[in-house]
Amino acid sequence: MRRFTTPSIRQPLMWTIAAVVAVWLAGCTPDSPVTHTQETVTGTQEVVTGTQEAVTGTQEAVTGIQEVVTGTQEAVTGIQEVVTGTQEVVTGTQEAVTEEAAAESESADGDSPETASTPATPAGMAFLAENGEREGVVTTPSGLQYEVLASGDGATPGPTDTVTTHYHGTFVDGRIFDSSVQRGVPASFPVNRVIKGWTEALQMMKVGDKWKIVCPPDLAYGEQGRSGIPPRSTLIFEVELLDVKTSG
Repeated sequence: MRRFTTPSIRQPLMWTIAAVVAVWLAGCTPDSPVTHTQETVTGTQEVVTGTQEAVTGTQEAVTGIQEVVTGTQEAVTGIQEVVTGTQEVVTGTQEAVTEEAAAESESADGDSPETASTPATPAGMAFLAENGEREGVVTTPSGLQYEVLASGDGATPGPTDTVTTHYHGTFVDGRIFDSSVQRGVPASFPVNRVIKGWTEALQMMKVGDKWKIVCPPDLAYGEQGRSGIPPRSTLIFEVELLDVKTSG
């Protein structure tokens, strides 16, 4: 009689266990390449983001530097404008000082341009008319009036000689505008470097003479006047001739 063998249940069970183990092992395997790739992409994006932030920061720094440079340039421009303004002020001051020095070196100590036929002020005209009538007063063709207060016997200067004098200058109302006598120091100057009235009078004087001269505006500072002397002023001087040094 033939024997039939019943299949064992152990074989399907083993296959089932093997499948479970395979599934478990598959779950325990390292991350797949896809997971690694995603992490790499994320890291790269973070690097790019950080680089962009660094570039933005650099641009902001450059902008800040440009603003500083612009501010510095504006400051330099402002300084240059101040320097330019200061130079203009200094130049104007030097010109003013030069003009004032020229004026101060003239009068009894210097010369000044006169305007022809400049009429005297009413007060000056009245003084000239009255003074010209006084005894001892001489009026020359130019309009200069002089009166001899003391006589000397020294040399008479020429137009290019240098004279030393003491003088006292007043307006027709008696106000003093210049006086070497008050300063206590005689003044020396070339004869042809003073106002016309002085140049004319000095060439008629001798060393030791003391004269009172009256200069109408044409022989003084004319229409323009000078510092401390109004235009069209008639000027009165007492002049003492102390010394003459010839130009030759």
